[in-house]
Amino acid sequence: MMENLRGVYLPPLRDAAQGLKPSRTSQLARLFHLLADDAGRDRINDTLKKLDDELKKHQPVVTTQNAIKSRHDSMLGPQLAQALNLGLSGSDFQRLAARLSILVDAFEIEQNGLGFNNLIFMAVVLSELAKNPEASYRGLIVEEPEAHLHPQLQAVLLSYLETIQAVDGEKPVQLFVTSHSPNFASIAHLDSLACLVDSGGTVETFFPRNITFGKGKREKLERYLDVTRAEIFFARRVIFVEGAAELMLVSVLAEKAGFKLREHGVSLISVEG
Repeated sequence: MMENLRGVYLPPLRDAAQGLKPSRTSQLARLFHLLADDAGRDRINDTLKKLDDELKKHQPVVTTQNAIKSRHDSMLGPQLAQALNLGLSGSDFQRLAARLSILVDAFEIEQNGLGFNNLIFMAVVLSELAKNPEASYRGLIVEEPEAHLHPQLQAVLLSYLETIQAVDGEKPVQLFVTSHSPNFASIAHLDSLACLVDSGGTVETFFPRNITFGKGKREKLERYLDVTRAEIFFARRVIFVEGAAELMLVSVLAEKAGFKLREHGVSLISVEG
């Protein structure tokens, strides 16, 4: 049963560059194996063999091999010496898959921005999950996808995640995203949200989709929840005020009374009249 449930978890302090580095078990190697058929593997093996044979004819390779071989032969003698050949280390499909790496604008992956690397890594993982025919269920769990992403990229990522659909030859992938970002909360559809609330030492779950709205009220609320007002999902308490003047005034009045609202987890939300 567990073999049929395919899940990938991307932790909050993930090192996307490390996950994209060449290795036998990297997501990139898995995707490469998944998308290659037998004919493609054979053609790659033939090409690598020809490249290896051609390289062995070049003077630097011949000279280096002769230097090592002569020293090795004199060290071990004719009875114990082994046959040595200098050539490509990864001269077959298996080894090539373990050495594949991604260049970004001609730069190594480590030289790329952390946020962009996160997006590249997610693209590789989603491709591998969606194109894997062996699993009955595929899930991707991303914790705090906003890490290292500026607001525009957060919006681009969430819009993509919300509209992702399986294309021909791909399987559906269920996505779970945990976030502290009001950018995500403001863009996400209300029906897709689940709020976890700390209630005196216990955690309660609240689903906005379970609320019964009057006609047109749900759409009005979704238009109303911009980045600033989406703080409502993360505040311990909320004070609603009429407009911009009250927004500034209430905060000052609270400080005069000896309270900093932010330190008490209180958000001021303007209802704009």
